[in-house]
Amino acid sequence: MARLAFTVERNDNDTPLSPFFGKAPWLLVIDSEAGQISYVRNVSWTSEWICTTALVHAVDVLACAYIDRTALRRLKDAGIDVRLASCSRPATELAAGIAGLPPATEF
Repeated sequence: MARLAFTVERNDNDTPLSPFFGKAPWLLVIDSEAGQISYVRNVSWTSEWICTTALVHAVDVLACAYIDRTALRRLKDAGIDVRLASCSRPATELAAGIAGLPPATEF
């Protein structure tokens, strides 16, 4: 998995996931092959922005604490694997075990 994304609260390496999808203040993008980490500010505070930004950054897997049905469908249709995780651990820590996180499913 080359590019990972996380909806996060802050732009630091100890930041937890945001409990909200579209209202997450930042999208953390980790390129595991290049060893690069970047934080992209959510300028519009919408699910649409998160989805578009994940697509622009060619994300393979996106982890979040919650995701709405429309955003989940859009990301899955684009080939992005969406995983769910707790807000209690730093996103950078979750990255190491992202394949073990449960997949998001439509409810």
